[in-house]
Amino acid sequence: MKIENSLKRGIAILILVGLSHPTVLPQITEKDISDLRYEILDQSYYELSKSWRIYLYLPNDQYSRENLIRLWRYYCEKYPDKKEYVLDMRVYTKKQNSDEKATSTSKELLFAAMIIRQGISGLPIPGENELMLYYPDLTNPKEWKREVLAGRDPVPN
Repeated sequence: MKIENSLKRGIAILILVGLSHPTVLPQITEKDISDLRYEILDQSYYELSKSWRIYLYLPNDQYSRENLIRLWRYYCEKYPDKKEYVLDMRVYTKKQNSDEKATSTSKELLFAAMIIRQGISGLPIPGENELMLYYPDLTNPKEWKREVLAGRDPVPN
């Protein structure tokens, strides 16, 4: 009985330690994304909303979920402070739409992907939650995919 209780306590401690020390992903450097043909359209810090916004152009032949995540992880390394600011990355695959940014009201594809790191709420507040909204298939721009990359969905639907 004592051995069984000790074993249970030991397992519980291991679980708690595992939960308190999340897996650390390998660091992504500029070298790790050097094979991607992308262009930085804008990279700005907005003091009022405490957010970094990065707008990238990525050609269709480079567009994939894997490449989006590689770019995202690179910018997460570049701007690591989750408590101080929101990180918002938009990826465009059409140059004419990248110039419009979020000002257009047309149903045209404004951006192909958006990944954001923020807290829980509809408001852009700093936090550790990461959400990716993207078109898995650029030929079908009616189907968004919503994927939580870390934490919880920061924007409940």
